[in-house]
Amino acid sequence: MKKENPLFASYQDLSQDELKQLPVDELARVLYELLQEWKKLNQRINQDSTNSSRAPSTDSPEAKAKRKAEEEATHSKHGARKQGAQPGHRPVELPFIPVEKVETIEDYKPDHCAHCGQSLEGAPDDLNPYRKQFFDFEIILHVEEIRQHSVTCPCCGEVTKGTLPEKAQESTYSANIVALVGVLTGLYQISRRMAAMFIKEVIGIPISVGSISNLEKELVKTAVPVMEEIETVAQNAE
Repeated sequence: MKKENPLFASYQDLSQDELKQLPVDELARVLYELLQEWKKLNQRINQDSTNSSRAPSTDSPEAKAKRKAEEEATHSKHGARKQGAQPGHRPVELPFIPVEKVETIEDYKPDHCAHCGQSLEGAPDDLNPYRKQFFDFEIILHVEEIRQHSVTCPCCGEVTKGTLPEKAQESTYSANIVALVGVLTGLYQISRRMAAMFIKEVIGIPISVGSISNLEKELVKTAVPVMEEIETVAQNAE
């Protein structure tokens, strides 16, 4: 509940004649406080999504109508704009992959003149051909399996298990997959269920929502020393 201003409370029961008997300095002070309060209330009333951090959905019907009218006026002034690139906009050209990384190069040269039909065999090339590169990707799944065998001794009948390497204690998923989970659920804010679906359907790695959550915890543990180092550097910075 908003606390009432004690200044106003002391004057609200006075009559008009009683107010007229107050000193001018006191009346000026009361008027100044009232104007400041009115300014705050007026600013609060006029707040909307265009001049504050409020979401557009919280705007009043009047504010929404005003914003729509301003947008229409802007469009009518500058002309209706269609979606996509506007006339005169320079297309964004993708950078070419270096030639040494291109798998195949196909050259298409004309064998005769399109104008007179003369053979162009041996004619000089302009050495500045039109180029276009086509992109594709291939996901290669790497799966490593270890097997622990149990062998029965023919002499005493005891069963001995093979000694497993240290990596047998490591996570089922590599650091690359942990990093991918961090990018999907952390940077791109994808849900754990959608992240698991992406890894399972696109990459072909079986993984559950619970495993995604466990990998997030593993990523946090790995990031703690780095975050502590950043905090130390920041605190000691000038």
